[in-house]
Amino acid sequence: MGNFYDAPHGLGSMSAQELDHIALERGGVVRSIGYGYALTGEVGELPGGWTARWINTQGMGNHGTLVLSPLTARARGVAREGAIRSFERAGLTRLQAQRLYRVKARYKHELVGVLADVLVNPGQVLAMLAHPGCYGFGSGRSEWSRAWGAAFGPEGLGLSAPREAELAKMVSACVG
Repeated sequence: MGNFYDAPHGLGSMSAQELDHIALERGGVVRSIGYGYALTGEVGELPGGWTARWINTQGMGNHGTLVLSPLTARARGVAREGAIRSFERAGLTRLQAQRLYRVKARYKHELVGVLADVLVNPGQVLAMLAHPGCYGFGSGRSEWSRAWGAAFGPEGLGLSAPREAELAKMVSACVG
């Protein structure tokens, strides 16, 4: 059978400063595990106003990512700064990262690298600003693709329609 271990990964013995460091320098990601492991135990309140939770478990309970989750205003401020820094590490400017943090977008962590690439290309920025922001029959996405597709080269963006629409929202937020 697989390996089983205590899920909190020693979080309970960490200081507030150590937990803040994880939030600031690793975007709050404590650890990821793959199939064949058991996620056991509950993580209660941790020093500095933190707790932790498993995300991306696919509903299976035997894999996912353990991330810090803020419980207090102080921890929320540290988490906010950590998210902004992670966007900066992906290639955004400080101002762009702050704007991205504030926008509600489902795939922002997944698409931040693509966003950084688009933002340094004025033709692609213009194309994304012209995006209809939606998809499906009658949305205007087909017409947009015909008019602006060349801005992204023969390979295009390589994104699904929902991700493309979210990227358009993110570009719009980052350019002000």
